Amino acid sequence: MPTASLVLPFAVPVKERVKAFTPSMEVAAILLLTEAKRKKRRLLEAMSQKTSFVSKLHYPLWAVPWENESLIVDGSGVFYSTTNSLVLPDITVFIDDIERGTSVREQFESALEKHEKTFKDFAKTDKIQMSALMMDEELLSTVVNYVKETHSLKLEGNGAVVLVPPKLDLQAAIESANQASSLHKQIQSEIRSLGYTRNLLEETAKFHEQMILKEVESTREAYEIEISKLRPAVERKVDLLLKERDARIAKMNRIMENELKAKERERERRERELQRLELGRANYLKRRETRKRRHDKIGITHWEHRIRVHENRIQEVKARIRALSEFIEKNRAQNEADTEKLRYGYQALIDQEKKKITDIEVQRDGSVEAKQKEIEKLRLAAGRIVSQIEELVERKGEQEKELRKLAIPWQFEDVTLLCLPFYLVCYQTEKKTQFQVFPPFKVVDSVGLVKILQKTIRSLRPASELKPFLQPRSKALSKMLDFVLEEKMSSDKAFSESLLQAASLGNILEMQNFRETLTRGVEELQSEGWIGPREGDALIKAYT
Repeated sequence: MPTASLVLPFAVPVKERVKAFTPSMEVAAILLLTEAKRKKRRLLEAMSQKTSFVSKLHYPLWAVPWENESLIVDGSGVFYSTTNSLVLPDITVFIDDIERGTSVREQFESALEKHEKTFKDFAKTDKIQMSALMMDEELLSTVVNYVKETHSLKLEGNGAVVLVPPKLDLQAAIESANQASSLHKQIQSEIRSLGYTRNLLEETAKFHEQMILKEVESTREAYEIEISKLRPAVERKVDLLLKERDARIAKMNRIMENELKAKERERERRERELQRLELGRANYLKRRETRKRRHDKIGITHWEHRIRVHENRIQEVKARIRALSEFIEKNRAQNEADTEKLRYGYQALIDQEKKKITDIEVQRDGSVEAKQKEIEKLRLAAGRIVSQIEELVERKGEQEKELRKLAIPWQFEDVTLLCLPFYLVCYQTEKKTQFQVFPPFKVVDSVGLVKILQKTIRSLRPASELKPFLQPRSKALSKMLDFVLEEKMSSDKAFSESLLQAASLGNILEMQNFRETLTRGVEELQSEGWIGPREGDALIKAYT
């Protein structure tokens, strides 16, 4: 037995239980459970199987301190666990390529293109076997609670401790725990490496982005200088063209107006003549009507002749007025067309001058846009790789969390051997041997529970039915011990033989003062109301 050890109690009372559960009660209860599992018609009668031994053994679990917690190692080497470890790509190659592109943008962009899928397309996972390291969360939770109860209630076991033959000594247990510690350090190192890689990529991308922005500003300044030099000459040329255009338009308008003034004066004169002729015709029409009323045929004929002369003249004047108006409108329209043509021609010359500046502005904007597209392309390429790296960091972080779950939140000062108690019972017949494991129990408060049982099922239940009073600590613990019995003993002959040798040493049926211990235990169970006098006497008689 190493110096640093902790013997866990087999039966721990719940907080509500006031009375202690004595070692004598434990012996009596285990024998009652032993009889309950035996195949027979009634308790303690006509035994069809012989109980070869009822042994109290202790399963070795090493608690190895790790940081502020502890790892639990299977001392018998029965159990082992595996964990998956995500294999990272060759980060060194990526870092070298990025560092070579730190000052040369083309090399940086080439590196981004080269490593577009470096952190994405690999999917290699190594399966790492954690030899003897306990990984079942429920089992680990049970162990830490078990240890806490043992310390807080000061329930350290007493007497001789018979261990299931340990396969791992202290050094081997430390080496097994170091597997998890080494893997944890490796994961942390990989997370740091990924973080460094991400930061290097982001800083390099930011550096090149800043350099491109400086190039943009430099490009803008160069083009602005060129434009500022060219703009005054262009503006002077445009002003000259505008003045020349306006002067030619004014001259064209003056010539046209001079040409049309005589025609307009003639039209005005013809319009006044037309008014006089229409007034004369109206006067002649009145006079003809007067002659008609007088029946003066000669007068009528005279005025009709005068009327026809005036009407002919009116038609001639109207025709002349129309001709003059058409001429004037035609010339004005032609002048407007000529003016518009002149404006268009000069506008083309003006636009041609302004184009000298706009061409430079288009070149400037195109160059700036190309730089901005380069920035955007660089951001997207670097951003995709950064996202892939961050996903790896997250997955590695999850792996680290899973690894941390292997540790229990209890720190031992030294590597400590936890002695986990259980009872192994052997039943024998002429033809075969059977084993039964009883895992550690929780002892409930019997006050009130006994009265209920007495009122309801006392007359029906066997005396050995102790389930209401003794409850297994956890399914995980029971499952672990059952595996040792059912799987390991049947598959590993050497382990089975060594376990049976240990069982012969821990057989409570052969311990000193067995009769006194059993008698006292039966009396204590009777005082609790768990069994009656008849069952107690029968149990004592059967085993003594």
